[in-house]
Amino acid sequence: MVNQNYDVRVENECGEFAVQTVKIIDFATAQLASLDKPAFCVGDPARFRVINLPGSANKYNWSGPSNWSDSVQNPVIRNLAPSHAGDYIVVINSDICTAPIRDTIKLTLADFEVTCFSVVTDTSVNPYTAGILGNWRPHRTYAYYGERRESDPNAATNIRRDGAYKDFLSFWKKQTNGWKAQIDTTRWVWNSESTIFNKKGFELENRDALNRYNSAIYAFEDAIPVAVVQNSMLREAAFEGFEDFYFRGNDCATGDCATARRFDFTRYMSWLDTTQYHTGRYSIRIPANDTLQTSHIVVAVAPPAGQPIFEKQSNICVGTQVLKKVKADSTMIIPPFSPLANKKVLFSAWVKEEKDCNCASYDGNVVQLVVKQGEQTFLHEIRPAGNIIEGWQRYEEAVDLPAGTTQLSVMIIATGTSAVYVDDIRLHPFNANMKSYAYDPVTLRMMAELDENNFATFFEYDDDGVLTRVKKETERGIKTIKETRSALVKE
Repeated sequence: MVNQNYDVRVENECGEFAVQTVKIIDFATAQLASLDKPAFCVGDPARFRVINLPGSANKYNWSGPSNWSDSVQNPVIRNLAPSHAGDYIVVINSDICTAPIRDTIKLTLADFEVTCFSVVTDTSVNPYTAGILGNWRPHRTYAYYGERRESDPNAATNIRRDGAYKDFLSFWKKQTNGWKAQIDTTRWVWNSESTIFNKKGFELENRDALNRYNSAIYAFEDAIPVAVVQNSMLREAAFEGFEDFYFRGNDCATGDCATARRFDFTRYMSWLDTTQYHTGRYSIRIPANDTLQTSHIVVAVAPPAGQPIFEKQSNICVGTQVLKKVKADSTMIIPPFSPLANKKVLFSAWVKEEKDCNCASYDGNVVQLVVKQGEQTFLHEIRPAGNIIEGWQRYEEAVDLPAGTTQLSVMIIATGTSAVYVDDIRLHPFNANMKSYAYDPVTLRMMAELDENNFATFFEYDDDGVLTRVKKETERGIKTIKETRSALVKE
């Protein structure tokens, strides 16, 4: 009988005996795999175990979250991370069964809270090592406005000699203690001002004299711009293409925490998928009857950028005050995605359902923006905008954030019986323009450029990294617009 224990007694001619308990197991339904603990803490090792099978030619194929795989009977994962939580599958090919034996085990992490140490908001900070201040960063650019020496359009001109300023005034003036700026606002007018830099020195935001902002969103360890936005502050724009989640680990033990993402989907890392994608290599797969959600604070007015506070103390050795410490608060940190109230925002994303759909629009998912205003909550359903293109459909909608709005949430729900894939999510002010980019996370080649309407231009390369094909995504499908081939002839 299956799942029953039997005692086998072995006795010799002297009457000595031994009893061995044997359990009858059905390999097709039994729990073959197990873990050494019911739950784990972050940083613990996890030891998997598969019972010994009677066959002599057993092959084990393990697979799990974060593209983990192994081929030993009892693998071990050391230094568990949040991304390791989820279901692990083992497929056993053995000579005792004609079909492969499969088993699934769930790895559960105990409740935890990740807190990154911030060197900026600590009791004191070195503003130069933290990237708050820096030498030779551009602050403002100025343009000179003044009359030319030749002002009569009817007079003959000598192109070689004419065109000099009538009375030029230099921007810099040499003084006893160095060069100082003497800004005549009637002649020297500033055109652009840099407002935010990241820790690697790249400009994230600037504004012009008309108070119009331009911003850029960086990824891949803050080294590559994945989106540029015109007429938008950095805090007002967000983009996620899911390409750099595995580019680095968020290891706070090193003391260098990753920059906060515009859309924080880190708790859904086990849903990242490489089988379906609109651009790049990754999308996020929402299981059937599940929800992808992220929430963000909405502010009434963008607070001004802070400045470090220099505290001094008296020193009897030099007879004057010296620097004691430098302090900074959270206003010195790069602002998270937090839209402004009393504005209209534009949401855009690409969605694909796992099922085959010979239809004009998908119906197994719901995309919503949830606006919280005081005690009231408003649901705005985002509808498809256009046809299904190579299985993907664009969702786009403009939503008002009225005065008094305190929170904005994005919810994508798989309401049908099949999973839903989501890629290239955008949210920015309605009167702003965004261009975004997808890069290969290994070669860092640009794989796609998405225009202001979130339509992609795809770039394909050969094994040598040479661009061979350019394709454009349109409402009538994906069209090849350029293709080149080159080779070296053997001598």
